[in-house]
Amino acid sequence: MAHQSGISVTHELNDAFGTARTTPTVRWLKAQIKDESVVLVKTQPLGSSFEKDFETIANELQPKIPCYIIFRLDTTNITGFEWALFSYVPDGSTVRDRMLYASSRDTVKRQLGLTYFAHDLHGTTKEEFTYAAFVDHKNRKLAIDQPLTSTEIQTRAEKSAEVDLGHTREYVHSVKFPMANAAVDSLRSLNDGSLSYVQLAVDPTKETIELDKSEASGNINSARSLLSTKEPRFGLFRFSHLKDDQNVSSIVFIYSSAENAPIKLKMLYSTVKAVANESAEKVGLKIDKRIEISEPSELTEQLLLETLYPPVAVKTVFSKPQAPGRGKARLTQNK
Repeated sequence: MAHQSGISVTHELNDAFGTARTTPTVRWLKAQIKDESVVLVKTQPLGSSFEKDFETIANELQPKIPCYIIFRLDTTNITGFEWALFSYVPDGSTVRDRMLYASSRDTVKRQLGLTYFAHDLHGTTKEEFTYAAFVDHKNRKLAIDQPLTSTEIQTRAEKSAEVDLGHTREYVHSVKFPMANAAVDSLRSLNDGSLSYVQLAVDPTKETIELDKSEASGNINSARSLLSTKEPRFGLFRFSHLKDDQNVSSIVFIYSSAENAPIKLKMLYSTVKAVANESAEKVGLKIDKRIEISEPSELTEQLLLETLYPPVAVKTVFSKPQAPGRGKARLTQNK
């Protein structure tokens, strides 16, 4: 299931779609994500035939520029004509755009009305949005939607359960941003004890993980002061403390995502988080615990201690009553 992006459809697009549904003169609408909203870009009138109208889509698909095509079909249901949502996200587009368009598809359908959409097709090239490709998509969907036997249901469930068993669900959605050399060097310094805190930032333009800040002899207060209140950040903190009268040093990975941070950045950091963890471990760091906070003020010694050493619940053991006639003899008073 796709993660929702928080991006919404504009009133203009919603109204245009409503008009297209009630006035059968529109074949498709083109929409794009701009300023964290899905906006109407173009409306294509109904042409001479379904197939010819379909071929007009290719002229609207540009390299490196994603878009949605909301296409009216000639089939109908109880709501009127059925529609298809085509999501075009070319390989040359930025990672951020690819994430946004993928995570906003369900939002677009839901806000325009799920019942109107019979098909949802995603592609990265113009060739995937031809009439022939759509016919092939419909045939495959029809085969999938056929009633399954109990054996087929079991087989499909087993195949679904095999997906990515060796990783967390979070890692399935991760994006492979390389880590800058300065960031790698700082993590090595954290590993050998030269640094106590390393803060990383994602550069959306270069699509890299960069060194943001570092601290040589800082404590938890200084680490907290370095966290941003406006943008997400990754922090790796060497937490030195006492445990059972012993000096202990633990590495804690901190994912800080400010509540008022831009939605695009929140999504970006969320998908890069697993890669940042992996890159830190590759330099030899053993991450003892991972925490997520929404504000720097949440980073406290108490939080770290409770995360590293969660309280153990003590189970109360109840004695089972003995069956009649068992156990020691009891004195009774006869009246």
